[in-house]
Amino acid sequence: MNYMKNKRVTRKKEKHIKILYIIPSKTPTGPHIAILNMAIGISKNLKMKIFIITPKSFELNYKNYYEKLRESASIYEVSFKKQGILYWLSLAIKAFKLALSKHIDIIHTASLKILIPLGVICKLIPAKLILSLEGNPLYEMFEFSLFNRMIIILNWVIGMRLVDLILPCSKWLKSEMAQYPFLQDKLSFLHNPIDFERFQNAKPRGIRQEIGVPEKAPMILTVGRLHPVKDIETFLKAAEKTVKHHKNAWFVIVGDGPLRKNLENITKQLKISKHVVFTGFRHDVERFMAAADIYVMTSVYEPFGLVVAEAMAAGKPVIVTNVGGMPEIVGDAGLTVDARDVDALAEAMLKLLKDEELRRKLGEKARERIEKSFSAESVGERLVQIYGSLLKDERQ
Repeated sequence: MNYMKNKRVTRKKEKHIKILYIIPSKTPTGPHIAILNMAIGISKNLKMKIFIITPKSFELNYKNYYEKLRESASIYEVSFKKQGILYWLSLAIKAFKLALSKHIDIIHTASLKILIPLGVICKLIPAKLILSLEGNPLYEMFEFSLFNRMIIILNWVIGMRLVDLILPCSKWLKSEMAQYPFLQDKLSFLHNPIDFERFQNAKPRGIRQEIGVPEKAPMILTVGRLHPVKDIETFLKAAEKTVKHHKNAWFVIVGDGPLRKNLENITKQLKISKHVVFTGFRHDVERFMAAADIYVMTSVYEPFGLVVAEAMAAGKPVIVTNVGGMPEIVGDAGLTVDARDVDALAEAMLKLLKDEELRRKLGEKARERIEKSFSAESVGERLVQIYGSLLKDERQ
């Protein structure tokens, strides 16, 4: 009791807010990229002190983010080859020791799997626990193994009750999560921030030549996992209709996943193989954005749409399905169509292909919208307010 009391007294005197970000994934994923962009967004605020726990491969796999954060954040690595029970235990122990020794105010993560140990740590220290939410865990868990589903359910039932604040990545997702009564008092929302400079200043650097797309041919791009939720099949069927009217159009699919072989077969069946490129997974997505003329997202479920925002930051006109959080990201700076509507998507593609001025205007509008509302700096300003408000009662 004396320790807790003394710790609170010490915090009243401290001028900095100390944030510990937990990045458990070895490979870059949307939720953890969003967390790192949040860290970048607050990194210039002198009242913030940033600490990050990551796997040992952070410098290599998250190179762009490491370069931007290495001067402003203290980075601590956890070394385990496999992300099994021992890895998660080691991560929790590292978080506890660091939170205790550095007097951490807030632990912020996007990982549901580690909520219970982080929640317990925050009660002991004490500190506040924030979860950034990129989707509805109960909807998304069915693609995981039985063991991982059990972990998700356990953290949903217990871990979510230990969280002080939940930040869904869109207003749409906030409304989805509000259907669960025990979460309603914990919900706010924060749009995912974008590494605006990375995409605004990107150059193609010969990417068309590398993948075999002619320099002057219109290039329509989509990026994402080759997974049913992304509905690349609709993209391909719309491409087939578009090619009939615009014979020099090319369609580039960046990403990999379980449906790749099936989608390549569909491309052959539609007789558009000469117009379609599958690149597999790439780290240099910004080069593709810079080279593209149009960006398309055909998802049937998309709580935010990080890649859409990145394409907009690159100044590209976008076509998205009218699902999830995408319409609130795009606003009036792009075109929306109903999910799985092949004819509507083909019509939207042709509309942009035929009107260069419309492409230019939408691209400019898209870039301005992202810079104003979705850049790391603009989202970071709101995040600082959220952190301050969460700690306000404790520090008064």
